[in-house]
Amino acid sequence: MTKPISAIDPARVSRGLRALALGLLAVLPACDNPACLYSPNGCQDGGGGSGSGGGVGSQPASIPEDGAWILPSAPTLDQVQPAGSNVNPAAPVVLFFSESMNPASFSGALEILESSTGTQVPTIQPPPVVGDGRVVILAPAIPLTEGGSYVVQLREGALLTDITGQPMIEGATSQLGQFTVTNNPDPVPALLATWPQHLSKGNSDIGQIVTIFDRPMDPSTFNTASFRVTVNGGTPANNPNPLPLTVTTGPVTVDINSVWTWTSVDADGYRPSLGASGAVQVDYSQPPNKLRDEDGGELPPTILQFDIGPVPTPRWVDKALLASPPDAIGRPNLLDVVPVIQVEVWNALSPGDEVEFYLFGRDPASSQFLRAKLRTHVVQTNTFLAEVLPSELALLSGDATSDGVFTEGDLEVAVVIKSAGSRTTVRMADVDSTVDGVQPFWFDVYAPKLRGLGTTTNTSTSSFTSDLRDLVIVGRTDEPVREVHVTTDVGADNLGSPEAIMAGQDGRQVGGGIPDPEFLFVAAPVAVGALDPRDAAITYTVTVLDRALNPSDQTYSGTFRQVTGLGPGLSLSLSDPVDVFVTDASSLAPVENAWVFSHEVVGGVVTLIDRKQTDPSGYAKVFSGGAVGGETLISVDMGGYDLFTLHGLSRDVLGVSLTPTGWAEGTVAGDVTSPYPTVDLSFLTNQIADNRRSDSRSRFIPVSACTPQTSLGVFTCPYGPEFVAPHKVAAMSLISADFTLSPVTFNPVVFLRAIGLSLPLWPLEDGGIEVNADIHVDNTLLNLGGEDHAIGVGSIAVVDDQLFDLGALVGPPVVTMEGLSPGIHGSLTVGAGMTFDVGGGDWDMRAAYAGMADGIDDGSGDVLGELVTQGTIQPDLLLRVELEGAGGRTGLRPRLSNLAAMGGVLLPPNVPVLMDPLPGGSTLGAAFPLSACDRLPDSEGLGGMHRFVLTDQNGRRWVLWREDGSGGSSSDCSAGNQVTVQVPDVASVGGSGLASGPLTCRISTLAWSGFDPSSGVLWSDLGREQEFFTHSGFIPLVLP
Repeated sequence: MTKPISAIDPARVSRGLRALALGLLAVLPACDNPACLYSPNGCQDGGGGSGSGGGVGSQPASIPEDGAWILPSAPTLDQVQPAGSNVNPAAPVVLFFSESMNPASFSGALEILESSTGTQVPTIQPPPVVGDGRVVILAPAIPLTEGGSYVVQLREGALLTDITGQPMIEGATSQLGQFTVTNNPDPVPALLATWPQHLSKGNSDIGQIVTIFDRPMDPSTFNTASFRVTVNGGTPANNPNPLPLTVTTGPVTVDINSVWTWTSVDADGYRPSLGASGAVQVDYSQPPNKLRDEDGGELPPTILQFDIGPVPTPRWVDKALLASPPDAIGRPNLLDVVPVIQVEVWNALSPGDEVEFYLFGRDPASSQFLRAKLRTHVVQTNTFLAEVLPSELALLSGDATSDGVFTEGDLEVAVVIKSAGSRTTVRMADVDSTVDGVQPFWFDVYAPKLRGLGTTTNTSTSSFTSDLRDLVIVGRTDEPVREVHVTTDVGADNLGSPEAIMAGQDGRQVGGGIPDPEFLFVAAPVAVGALDPRDAAITYTVTVLDRALNPSDQTYSGTFRQVTGLGPGLSLSLSDPVDVFVTDASSLAPVENAWVFSHEVVGGVVTLIDRKQTDPSGYAKVFSGGAVGGETLISVDMGGYDLFTLHGLSRDVLGVSLTPTGWAEGTVAGDVTSPYPTVDLSFLTNQIADNRRSDSRSRFIPVSACTPQTSLGVFTCPYGPEFVAPHKVAAMSLISADFTLSPVTFNPVVFLRAIGLSLPLWPLEDGGIEVNADIHVDNTLLNLGGEDHAIGVGSIAVVDDQLFDLGALVGPPVVTMEGLSPGIHGSLTVGAGMTFDVGGGDWDMRAAYAGMADGIDDGSGDVLGELVTQGTIQPDLLLRVELEGAGGRTGLRPRLSNLAAMGGVLLPPNVPVLMDPLPGGSTLGAAFPLSACDRLPDSEGLGGMHRFVLTDQNGRRWVLWREDGSGGSSSDCSAGNQVTVQVPDVASVGGSGLASGPLTCRISTLAWSGFDPSSGVLWSDLGREQEFFTHSGFIPLVLP
C-alpha cells in the first residue's frame, strides 16, 4: 500500500535502505531540520504564526496577492532545504519563512558558497518566490559539484523584509544552512520539500501547493492524474494541471522544472475556497501515472497530506454598498458616516472576531516607496458582512481638511480574518471582477481643478462655444475626471447622468508655464437641442469631480454659444430680413467684416437683393427676395476663407461656418499593441476607424503586420501615417476581425475578435502630426465575459445592380457598425462586417459589434454595454454599408431599429452625375448654374441636403448647399429628377470669386429621417446623422 510521507529527513536515509525497501515509498522532511535558524519559537508545522502590533514596517512594502500570509509581527526564517550530506547535485535551495516576504528584498541578498574555497555558485536572480510568498527558491544556474560542501548565507548588508516592510529578525550569524552533495547521485528522483509541509495544520483554504524535487522533472509527465489533488477525498471544482516554476529575466524565460506549483483558480482568475478544516492530499506518481525526471527515472508513489485551517479566507472585499464611487475612495467617503469597505465571509463572524485591513499606498514623504498600514475592525454582532467605517480606516492624517496618509494613487487593501484563535490568509480588495487580475481602489482626497474649456491652451472658463447639438462641455482638468455636473439657467442639466462620456487618462503637457499635464474630458450632454443664435445666451455652471468624486473647490460659470446652421427661426416670407451669423469653422470664433450677399433667383436670372458686412460678433442682417416664385441665395465671402452659398433659404436665420482656405489635414500614426503572448492579433485583419476621416477617404486605416516584442511583452502592429481632419476631438477604434470566413462559417463571435478604443484624443492643428496615437488591446472579446462577446446582425442583402454611374467597384462593400456620441463629430466605430458576392449585383452581408456597444435590452437578464450605460454612445447603433467605384462613393447607414422595416434588403443609391455644365466643360462665366441628378427619391421618406463643392487651382473652395426638394431617382435623371444650385457672381458686387482656370466639382447628398430645419439643423448634424449618403467623384470643369 502507499504510505504517507515520513517525518524523516531524506538526506539521512541511506541509499542501501532504499534499495532494500522496494515496497516503501519516498519520504519528505517535516520540520525537524536544524537549518531552522531564525525562528524564536523553533520550527512551526502550521501555516502561520500569530501576533499583534502595528503591522507597519519601516522598509518599503510590496503588494500582496490573494493567499498571502501577513503577520503583525516581524518575519522569521523557519527552514532551509536541503540539509545533510546526501544532496543531489541538481537540487535547488529552498527557504521557508513565517509569512509572505517582499520579493524585491531577496535580489542579491542570498548566496550559495562552496565551503572550502568560498566560491560563489551562480543562481537565478532575483530568486523566485512561491508558496504565496513564503517559499524562496535559490536555483543554481549550473549543477553543484559532486562531493562538494556548501553554505547558504545572507550577504553582508542585506535586509530581508515581509510584504508590510518589516525586517526579518536576524540571528547571530549570516549563515542560514549547509549541506553536502553526494558523490553517488541516486538515479531515482525524490521530493526535496513541499509547501504546505506534510501533516501541517492551519493552512490556507486558497493557498498554493508547491512541490520541490531534488532534480528537474520531465514536464510531459505532469497532469492531474500524476499530480492528483483531493480535498476531503474529492477533486476540487477548479483543478488545473500543475505548472513548472517559470522565471522571466528581460527577454529570457527559464523553466525551473524541479519546482512545481498548483493553484485552484476559476475562469475569472479568482481563488475559490477549498473549504474550512478540509483534509488535502496530493498523490504523486501513482501507477500507472508516473512522474519521471529528465533522464527517465521514475518517482516512487508518494503522498502529501495537510489540513486547512478552521476559518476560511474572506470571500470578497470591495466598496461598501452605499459608498460611491465603487472603485475609489475620496474625501467625501472619509467625511461620511456610512461604511467605506465591506468584507463578505463564508462563515458568520462572531462578536469579538477581528478583521485586519492592511492598507498599501505610496508614502507622502517619498512617493516612490510603498508603505503599509494596519487598521483593525472588531466585530460587534454575528454577521456575514463586515463593514468598516471611515473613522476606522483613518485615511486622513488629521482633521477634515488634512492630507491623506497616502499619496494619490492605487490603494491596495489586503484583509485577514482573526477568529477563534486562528487567522486567515489574505483576500485582496477587487473593485472590478470583470477585469483580469485584482483591481485596487483609487485613493485621492484632493480637489480637481478645471484648467479651461475647449481643447486649446486657454484658461478661460467663462465662455464655451461648440458646433455640436446640445450643450456638451469639453474641457481640461489637472487630473482625470469621473463626473462633470452641468446646470443651466434654462432649467436643463445633466445631473441625472453626470458621468463624463469620455475622460482622458493620458495627460498632455501644454507648456506656457504650466508644468503639470492636462486631461481632456467630454461631459454628458445637456439637452438644449439646436439653438436660435438670436436668443439670449445660456448661462451654465460646471463642477468637475475626479475619479474619487472629490468635487472641484469651486463651481465655474459662463455663457454658451452654439455655432448654428439652418434655423430654427421662422419660415422665410417674401422680403423678410435674414439674420446671418458667420463663424470660423476651425476656431469657432466670429468672423468680422465678411461680406454677406443676398441674391434672388427667378427663372434662372440671378439678381442682387442686399449685401452687408458682419460686425465683430459675426452678425449681419440682409433682406431676402420679394418675387413670387423666387428663391433666395445667401452667399458669404471673406478673404482667407472658402466661399459659402445656400440656395433656397427657408428660414429667417442662418449660421455659416467658413473654412479657412488652405485648410490642411493632419496625419496620424502609431502602434496597436497587445500583451505577448496571450493576445495575438497577427493572424487577423486589423483596421483603425477614426471619426476625423473625411468622406472622400476610405473608412478604415490599414494596420501593418504584428510582430512580437518579447523583451517588452507585447505584440506591436504599426499603422500610418494617414490623413485626418484637424480641430476635432478624436475617437479611434481598432477593429480586429477574421475576414477569411465564408457565409457558411460566419459567426459574429468568431468574426469580431477584438476591439480597442482610444478616446478622447486631442485635436490636431492644421497640418498637425501625431506619431504616437497608440491603441492597446488588453484582451480578445472571447476571453471576456459573455456580455462582451460580439453580437451579430443577421444576413442582409445589399443590391447594387442599379448603380449604373458608380462604375466598377474597387472592392467589396465596406461594412461598419457605428454609434453616435454626443461629444464628437462623426461617429464611434464599434464593429464591422463582411459582404459575400452572390452574383447579379447582389451581396450577402453579415456584421457584428462588440458587446460593450449593446444598446438592446432583450428582457432576459441582458446587460447593456458599458459604452451605452455610461452615455458614450446612443443605444440605437447604425449599420453603415459603403460601396466605392470609379464614379464615387455611395451607401446607406440605417439604424438597427429601422432594419426590420427595410425587409432585410439595402438598396444603396446611385452616385450623382453632373448634367450642366457637362464634365470637362466651361461654366461660360462667373455666374452659372450647376445641375446634377437628384439621387434622393421622395419614396425614401428622408430629408436632407445636396452639396456641390468647387475647388480652384489655388485650393480655394466654394461650397454650395441646397435643401432636398421633390423628385429624385436612382436611375432616372430627367429634368424633374435633377437638383440645381446657382453660383452667383460675387466679384461684380464687391466680393472675390474663384480663380479662373481649371476647377473640380464634387457632388454629395446627405439625408436622414429626422432632418427638420424648423427645429434647427447644425452643419455637424450632416456628418453625424446621415442615413443616406452618396458622393460623386471629382469632376473637371473650366472657369473662364
